[in-house]
This record gives sequence, C-alpha cells and structure tokens, in this order.
Amino acid sequence: MEERPAVFSVDRERKLRLSPAGTFARSRGFQLFRAELSVRPRAKVDFNLTYQELLQRRLGFYEHVVILRPGRPVGDLKVDVRIRETKEIQNVTGKIEPINSTSDGVHMRMRRTGKTMAHGTFSPSVTEQTAWSDEGLDAQITVKYDVKRQLDAGEIQIRDGYFIHFFAPTDLNSIERNLFFIVDSSSTMGASRYSQTSAALCSILDDLQPSDMFNVIFYSSSLRYWNQNEGVVVATRSNIHSAKEFVRSENASTGANLNDALLRGIEFLVKQRELDPLSIRISMIILLTDGNPTTGVMDYDRILSNVRQANGARVSIFALALGTGARFAFLRKLAQQNRGFARRIDPAADAMREMRRFYSEISSPLLENIRVRYNDAVEDTSLTEVDFPAYFSGSEVVVVGRLKGQTGNLAVKVSGGSTQGYMALDANAKIPRHGRDKLPGLNFAEKAWTHSTIRKLLRKTLEYTNETIITSSVTTVRHLSLQNSVMSPLVCMNVPRLMELQLPICLADPDEDLPEESSVTSVSVTKKGGQGFGSSGNRLKNHRFFVDNDPHFLVTVDGLKEGVCFDIDGMPGQIYQLIHDKETGLTVNALIVGKNMTDEFPNVKTYLGKLAVLYGKTSVVVDPEMIVLNGALYNWKQNASFDVTDDVTVEVAHGKHVTVTVKGITVLRILRHLVNPIHPYKVNYLGFYIEDPSGLSEHIHGLIGQFTHQVASEKRSSIELVTRFSRVRLQARLTFSGPHMSHRTVGAVLADRRDMDLNRQTPCWHVPHNGAGLIKGSAIDYVVPYLHYRKSSFSKRFRDLGSM
Repeated sequence: MEERPAVFSVDRERKLRLSPAGTFARSRGFQLFRAELSVRPRAKVDFNLTYQELLQRRLGFYEHVVILRPGRPVGDLKVDVRIRETKEIQNVTGKIEPINSTSDGVHMRMRRTGKTMAHGTFSPSVTEQTAWSDEGLDAQITVKYDVKRQLDAGEIQIRDGYFIHFFAPTDLNSIERNLFFIVDSSSTMGASRYSQTSAALCSILDDLQPSDMFNVIFYSSSLRYWNQNEGVVVATRSNIHSAKEFVRSENASTGANLNDALLRGIEFLVKQRELDPLSIRISMIILLTDGNPTTGVMDYDRILSNVRQANGARVSIFALALGTGARFAFLRKLAQQNRGFARRIDPAADAMREMRRFYSEISSPLLENIRVRYNDAVEDTSLTEVDFPAYFSGSEVVVVGRLKGQTGNLAVKVSGGSTQGYMALDANAKIPRHGRDKLPGLNFAEKAWTHSTIRKLLRKTLEYTNETIITSSVTTVRHLSLQNSVMSPLVCMNVPRLMELQLPICLADPDEDLPEESSVTSVSVTKKGGQGFGSSGNRLKNHRFFVDNDPHFLVTVDGLKEGVCFDIDGMPGQIYQLIHDKETGLTVNALIVGKNMTDEFPNVKTYLGKLAVLYGKTSVVVDPEMIVLNGALYNWKQNASFDVTDDVTVEVAHGKHVTVTVKGITVLRILRHLVNPIHPYKVNYLGFYIEDPSGLSEHIHGLIGQFTHQVASEKRSSIELVTRFSRVRLQARLTFSGPHMSHRTVGAVLADRRDMDLNRQTPCWHVPHNGAGLIKGSAIDYVVPYLHYRKSSFSKRFRDLGSM
C-alpha cells in the first residue's frame, strides 16, 4: 500500500479523554497507517478509515491486502471484500496467512457474482481466532485477481475530465536478454543473507532461456568473474552448470567495490550490444547488494555520476536491496537513473522467495522502448509518464491525464519494439458529456491523476541532478498534496480540533534509509504543558529520559510536546557522567565501548558498555555479561530481587533488564542488548532509562540529569528541504531555563528516536553537534577519570587533574 492517499477521522462529538498518536510506517513491505486512542471505560468510539489506492499489477495479478492484527480475540469480526471492475474478472483468489510465519495459511472463498464482480468474506469465531494464537489473529488477507485481456492498445476509463489508460497486452513473445548478475559478497551482507543470495541465484540461473546470454560478477574489495574473457555467453546447460559451481564456491570477504563492479558490467554489456547493433535484445544488470560501498569510490554521488556516464541509457539496472543496513534510497536512485527499478527485502521476510519474486518481475520482457501518444483532446502537460524502457509480462503500463473538454474522442497510439519488430497499436474512447462512465468511486480518476503525478515528480528528484528541476518538482508535489488531500513524504495531515489540538500525521518516506533500530516517522500529541495523561500527581512521572543505541540521548522537558534528543560521539574507553545529584548523592557513570576500526568500517560506532549506579556506600555495576552488587557477582540468567541496602533494591528480569530503585521512588532501568559476535561494527551494549525521576533534586547534573527540572519553549520556524531523500523537516528554536542553568536558545529539527524499553518511536527535537548549545558546557566536560567517580565531572579537582 505504497504512497496511498488516506483520510483519518474521529467522531469528536463523543466526550472522551484521548491520547492520540498518528503514524505512517513501513512494515514487511507495506505502508501502514496507525492511530492510537485511549478510551474511557464503557465509552463507545466509532473508527472510520477511508483511503483510495491505485492497484499495481505484478506477476499477472492485482493484489489487495487487508491486515488483521486486533491484538486480542474479537467477538464480532468480519472482513467483507467486494470487487467491481469494468472488464471481465479472471483468476480471483483469496488467502489468509500469518504475518510473522512461513506457514501456508488457509484459503478464503472468493466467488464471482457476475462477469465484472466478485465477493468474499472472512468471519472467524473467537475459537478460530485463538487457534492462531492466544492474542487472536496476526494475519493478512491477500486477494488477487486479473481481468480479461487481449493484444490491443489497452483500456481507457474516463471520469470528471480525467482519464486512466491501462495497457497490458497479451500474446507476445519474450524478447531475448543479455544479463549480467552482480552480487555483493562483502562481509556487510551477513553470512546468512549471503548464503540465501547464493542459493537464490543458483535457482534463478536454472530459469535462464537458451536464447539468453549472461555472466556473473562477485565483488568485495576485488572483482571475481565467472567468465572474464568473453563478456556474456549463451545460456547453455553446460554454461549454467559451470556458473552455478562458481556461485557455490564463492565466499564472503572484506571490502565492497561497488563502483568498479557496475562499470565493468556495463562495459561488457555495451560491447556485446555493439557486436550486434540490429538485434532486438534487452541488456540488463541484476544487482544483489546492500548498497554499502566500502572500498574504491565510496561517494554515492560519484558512483551515480560514473554509472550514468558509462551507461548512456543503454543498459537497464535492476537492484535488490538486501540486509538490515541496506542503502535503499541510493539503490533506487541508481536504478531510476538507469532505466530500471529497485526493490528491497524486509529483514524478516523469506529472502530466497523474495529474490525469486523479484527476478520473476523482470524475467520476461515483451516490449521495449514503449511510446504512448494521445490526440489533442488531452492536455499534454498533464500527462504522467508516457515513455517506458520496457514492458514485462505480468505488469502493466498506466498513464493518467487531464482532458481539455467534456466532448469528442480520445485517441491513443502505443508503439514499441517486439520480437516481431516495431509494433503500433491504436484505440479510441468517446468522452462522455458529463464525464460519467462505469468506474466506481467519487472523483477517483482525479485522485489517481494527482497520485500518479506526485509519483512522477518524486521520481524526478531521483533521476535529475539539476537543483532547479528538483526544487520545482518538490514545490509542485507539496502543492498537489495539500490541494487534493493526498498524503506524500512532503506533507503532514492534520486531524483538526482533537482536544483543541492539531494532530499531525506524517508519511514516512518509503524510500529513505532508516536507522537500523528505527522504521517509522511518527508524531505524538500530549496534553498542553508537557504533562502526560497519567494519574500520578508527580510532575515528572510520565517524562522520559534515556540513552540507548549508539548512543542516542532523549529527554522530555516541560513546555514542549515533543522530546529533545542529541547524540554524543564519544571514544571507546571514555567514561561519561549521566547523573550526579549533589543533594541525594546519586551518581551514574557510563563506559563507552566500540569495535576496533577497520578499512571496511573506518568510523567506529560507540555504545554504553558498562554502567555504575553509585548511592551512598552502594555500588551497582552492570555490563552485558555480569552484574556486580557491592563486589558480589551475579549473572543475567537470574530472575530475582535483591535488597542491596535499606535504600537500594535491584531486580534482574529474565536476562533482559536490571531495575534499580533508590529510596523506593527513583527508578532506573538498564537494558541489555546482545549482538551477533560476527556483526561488523556492533558490540554487546546497554541502554539506560530513568523510569521514574521522582526524588531527584534540583541540584542535579550530568548529561541526562541536568534536564529533569528544566522548562522550555519552542518557536517553530522554516521547513528544511532534504532533496536527497525528498523529505521535509520542521525546524524550531528552543529556549531552555532551569535551576542553576542560564537561559539558552538552540536550533533543532523534528526527528524521532527509538524508545527500546517501550518498543516505540518517540518524536523529538534533534540538536546536532554533540548537543552543542543544549547541554551545559561541552561533551568533554562530562568525562570522568574512572567508573566509580562520585564527584561532579565539573568539580575543580578533576578539571585541574585533567589539565596536568
């Protein structure tokens, strides 16, 4: 459900206490909309979500998916699917399958209720729901169908001054191909993913046709060719067997010279094309990679420029992004600039099945260099894409445009190269007087035009390097989105007058490179004044203060709806003071750890490797391997509670986290994160969370502690455009004040951070450059000499010691 327009409405007449959060997120390949509302007991709420989606035909089917994840068994649950088409429906099927499992699931009965209509329902009982799991259904319903087709110029649907043209001819033979498989064998791919890639490639090689010509390159810091001397060779059985043996013999190694691999593949394919310039063959590179260049040319813009210059629009590049750290935005741009497209595999998906599916989409080209042209009944400037590098079996060419008038005829001519030579197909459609036709749905053609135009303009931001074109495209996208209420990565949607607040719902850019621990962009709304909706009267009860990952800090401050976040780029071996409360005597220090630098990963990522909680004579030291309570060793496998002293209690929970409670009111939590030992740059690490800051005094200091009694205000300013990923980010000036701190103002950009304790995204104002201007002093001022250091890092004794 990519880039779909959506409408979210809440019945505001019902007098409810609401704590809403709206999110658009990527999950398992889908674009998900999510809204959360806290409802008073016995209250009744009606939820209504309406959206429109222009279905894309892939592998011979239109596909619609309904996610069923209610979180518990539902007494009255029913899914009703109705299909109404303008052409005869064929091959309609329905299937219910678990989301987080590879099991086959069960079939849903779909029946045709007429030539152009179909209907199906799914209404499981509570018993049937609990058969899936104790929490009920965690499944998706997938409905697939196609319509009857023939060898013609396609179908034109007209409504309200707009038209949609669908072109998917049948009875054409597949065009012969020159294929170059380029496979990333660097260690960043991971052993499991690399093994699956090799197995899938062997399976794909078995599907090559005798008329195909091919070669294989594996790349790491060097290039290894299956056939280095002859470019591409005919896909005979013996050649395929030899290539499979080569694939199975390859092992992962260090480095990733993506630039040279691409240039070499293009060179081989261009030479082959020059040997037989009159033949109708499609030249394709199939790139299997995570898109992380670590040797040779590593600048993404330089790689893109080098490939464009070498290619000259002669070779199509199709990229499949693999792995959790895949640079999909770069790979999509690479493919888009070179007559192809990119797909990505979700880390939780069956990689081999997805790779086969990806190859199936491009395995059978039927037409090349397609041109779609209309008569003067159409506004030329309104047309979406009209030139296409290729048409593949099972796909569909869709053109949407605006008509000049409400009468006359719309004529179209579609031409392209086929195995029979140049082919031209013509069609005519009468324009109805009032734009009425059989297409159901109010204003759907106009919405489809807006949606398709936005997609076209967003693609321009990837294909072009001219800043004027990019800026113009972005401006038009924003205007179309706002004018037609269509969601896009450049706008947010407001749900008005919800508790007298505006609820912004933002669409996560489906093509951006999201952080490894983060997959969503979200904005939450809380009560004015920065307080949450808890029942506690304590001002700080529902505030969040934490540091986790590499390392990301997030604090909540009175006066701001969102949190404030910053990063600290420490060096391994440094010890930072997170909390020092002069009045209560509580101190928390953290040791920074990280893997050694390598040629492949020259920039060390750092994490919290060990934490010391110091209070009075009590010492609690925690690292991912062990827990030390006043010198006594304990392991993480224990599930127990310890009264270390009369004032400090420590709980160890299932090897996942340690909770330290001081004087029964201040609650600190330490999360344990274990990482695969062969991970190229991560190590086992900890996360630190202040679960309840009650009891902390105004005389508190530290990277986190200094914010517990501060207040702030915001002044939102300009929108910053990030053209590389086609995103907008809201900027603001934040002003802070508090006990023992001078007033200060700092610039920030709206972002989000993963709260790994609550397992959700938290919106925050990000302050760059190690929190410069936000924290007191600079980051180095919080470094202490050893883990059990109980004085303030700003103490004169230590500062003098550091200058010796």
